[in-house]
Amino acid sequence: RYHTPILFFPDSTYHPWMKLKITICGPKVHEVGYMPYLFELAFSLCLRSFEVFNDELDGQQSVVALIEGEESRVNRFRTIATSTQPPLAIVERVLVEDYQGEIMPAWQFASIGTFSQMNNLISPLFKHIK
Repeated sequence: RYHTPILFFPDSTYHPWMKLKITICGPKVHEVGYMPYLFELAFSLCLRSFEVFNDELDGQQSVVALIEGEESRVNRFRTIATSTQPPLAIVERVLVEDYQGEIMPAWQFASIGTFSQMNNLISPLFKHIK
């Protein structure tokens, strides 16, 4: 006979999850390596879900990171992302808020990012070959 195992997680092994939206604003936050910087940070912390994209807020450049994971890891991401930046970035403010929407699984975001970077390289490569 087949039995479905019932998993029991004692209180000491339960880790609450949380989601955050972090918006980094400033006159120079695009094209300075912010997205790969945050991507590497998210993966180093093994966050479950992660997305990052360039945007604009109040007429100013912004980078938005959506993150989901174990509360302690998300808080670590928040601490690092709000206190450090890529060397060429000029940041004026960082907004942090709870987020309720869907966030892409980190592995899926990584796959899309890989294809996007490959696509960016193909056109210059073909021009070089011709």
